[in-house]
This record gives sequence, structure tokens and C-alpha cells, in this order.
Amino acid sequence: MAEPKGADDNARCPRCGAAFHCGAKEAACACAQVALAAATRAAIAQRYAGCLCNTCLARLQHEANAAGV
Repeated sequence: MAEPKGADDNARCPRCGAAFHCGAKEAACACAQVALAAATRAAIAQRYAGCLCNTCLARLQHEANAAGV
């Protein structure tokens, strides 16, 4: 998996501002556990400059599922 732009070990979520540990440089990134549709991933990448925290990823996944995306 390619490292996301803005990946940092100690990141701040550009969506909610929360501090979190970005594991993109590690073998098993926690965000890989959140299953997002390709359209949702593309929208996130276009809107935000860095990695999002798992809470925001889970919320976006829930919103996309509720919207039928």
C-alpha cells in the first residue's frame, strides 16, 4: 500500500483536529481496517491533505453506507 500524502507518525486529523498516531509507515496501518468504497476514498483524498483519524474514517464510512454509496 502506498504511503498517503501527509502521513506522519504523530498526526493531527485535518477533519476534526484530533491528534492520533498515523501508522502509514508501519506494516499494519490501523486505518486499513476501515473498509471504504473507492468513491469515498477518492473524495477523502481530494478534500483532505493528510491522513484522517480512525474515528473520522469510521464516521465517513457510516455516512456513506447510510447514503447508499
